[in-house]
Amino acid sequence: SHILAYDRGTLESTPVEDVVSIPFPEGFITRTEDFGARVSLGSLPLALVGIALALNLLPHPLAPSPTRLERGNRLAERNWLGGEASRWFWLALSVPPLILSAGGSITVAGVEIPLPYRALHAILGGMFRYPERFAPVFLIAAGVFALQTLTPLLVNRPVWRRVIPAALVLLVLVDARVLKPFPIQPQPPEYNFYAAMGREPYQYVVVEAPTGVSTGEGLVGEAVYATTQFYGLIHGKRMVNGHFSRVDSGHYWYLRTDDVLLSWLGQRRLLEPEQAADRLRAIIYGYPVGYIVVHTDWIDRYTGRSTTQEVVGYLNSLPELVCPVAVEDTAGKIAIAYRTAWHPDDCPARTPPEIAPGVYQIDVGNLDDAGFLGWGWHWREEIVPGLTARWTGQLDQADLYVELPRGVYTITLAAQSFNQARDLRILANGELLGTVTVPAEGLAELRVDLPAELTGDFLTLTLDYDAPEPVAGGADRDLAVMVDWVRFEQVGTVEPGP
Repeated sequence: SHILAYDRGTLESTPVEDVVSIPFPEGFITRTEDFGARVSLGSLPLALVGIALALNLLPHPLAPSPTRLERGNRLAERNWLGGEASRWFWLALSVPPLILSAGGSITVAGVEIPLPYRALHAILGGMFRYPERFAPVFLIAAGVFALQTLTPLLVNRPVWRRVIPAALVLLVLVDARVLKPFPIQPQPPEYNFYAAMGREPYQYVVVEAPTGVSTGEGLVGEAVYATTQFYGLIHGKRMVNGHFSRVDSGHYWYLRTDDVLLSWLGQRRLLEPEQAADRLRAIIYGYPVGYIVVHTDWIDRYTGRSTTQEVVGYLNSLPELVCPVAVEDTAGKIAIAYRTAWHPDDCPARTPPEIAPGVYQIDVGNLDDAGFLGWGWHWREEIVPGLTARWTGQLDQADLYVELPRGVYTITLAAQSFNQARDLRILANGELLGTVTVPAEGLAELRVDLPAELTGDFLTLTLDYDAPEPVAGGADRDLAVMVDWVRFEQVGTVEPGP
């Protein structure tokens, strides 16, 4: 009554032609090999029902004698299944679900024959979209009919009473492919920052990138994107990504290409920096959004590693809106958590690790460099054993973002040019600090000075190099300068003003 009374006008129903049914006739006489493809009855159930019918209706030397049949019926009457009449009841009960499991129609000799499931589909407004699920109902009733027929046949045959049931069990195991490994999808990698979110007392939205949702009828993005819903079990916050069956797909269609920010985070439209920043500001304070989590392995896999640097570089360039607070690698799957300006816990300073008093260093190519990178960098890679670094060349320049205590610094880069020596212009917040020549023969330490008036706040360090060159052999990237590390050494302090 609740199903019939429910207002299904806002839900997404399934056309009867698209329901998931047992394929006719192959699904009723054999077993599909691939789990999760199409459900089938297998080769045993209908064969067993046919044998039982033959034993009941056809003259046959193996058919039970009236005396043996009577003994068997008395045996059956001692349990809830009933006696001889109940066999026909169970057979009759097995027929409707068998027919319903075939779906809306079957095709015989090129003629499409409509089936009763169409009426059920209409009554329930298309909400019951898996007629294949009638198969277990058929199997229960058909199994009872077949075994009630066999029981009186075996009552006074001790050897058969042991051999035939054992053989039937083995046949069931073989027919059901019980020993065939069942393909499973590993759960998404665990990240500690999700548990930290769960401990926070605030209520907010977590935006996962790449963005994507699914409804069972519609899909925005790749299906795997919706599995970030798993993390909701850990942090307990609201989220954008997820799967909700039977919800009208149109409700989420804006995520496909219409949303200037969320569609870009799902890589279904190009970035429009100013409009995306406005949209980000609106949802941060409107939803509100507490964190944005970037799953770099999915972006790498489905859109390319260069795209990951675009996403990371853009978010890193918006210190007034977001800040990177965690970078974690779980079994090679790297995720970056960005905290938003709405968040009550605020943002930590984007200061590189202090490797010595007054000396701050970004280890480019290390896992933790992601929070300092702007656009223009390629992916992190191991250049030679023990040396991880990044090449520039994705754009005509590459940026780094840092916050340094107020003071005078010497900036040192360990860098090498690709193929030929290059002039490298180093700028801080758009002001030229100096020009150095990067050799191609090996890593060299190159230095420029950073004046105090450019420190103490958010600093954009720009590496502006001569034109990148394509890699020989058809590699899909241009290279300019490889950087192993960037060091900021304080060489002078500034007295605070009155």
